[in-house]
Amino acid sequence: MNKEQADKLLEKYYKGETELDEEALLKDFIAGEEETFADEQLIFDYYKEEAKMPEGLEDQLLKGFMQQQKPNKTIKLHWMRYASVAAVLLLGVVFWFSGHQKHQQMLAADEQFALMERALMEVSIGVQPPENDEVVVLFKDENLEIIAK
Repeated sequence: MNKEQADKLLEKYYKGETELDEEALLKDFIAGEEETFADEQLIFDYYKEEAKMPEGLEDQLLKGFMQQQKPNKTIKLHWMRYASVAAVLLLGVVFWFSGHQKHQQMLAADEQFALMERALMEVSIGVQPPENDEVVVLFKDENLEIIAK
């Protein structure tokens, strides 16, 4: 590999477009050219020392996680079914009773109206003079009526 090819690979590397084999080739080339690529050598050395995950750590974490997970408790709400049925029945009774009361109130109001109407009719009949063929109206005004028997 020459310097131009290494520069092109470095551009791809910084853009994140290199593949693993290209990165390995680039690291090997830069390791041999320490004077020309000193900055890149520092970067590669830094990443060479990056922490590696110990063998079996992933399995241990997964096993611990699986042990920690407890099955969800199922809460049985059988009583909730009965409570909801009772609430619906109670609401039905309340609505029926309130409707029945309104109906009774309407009947009572109708009866009171009929009673008042009869009472007014009797008063009206009692106030009117009896019909008499012998009565003759002599004079009639807004304020005065003169009759003769």
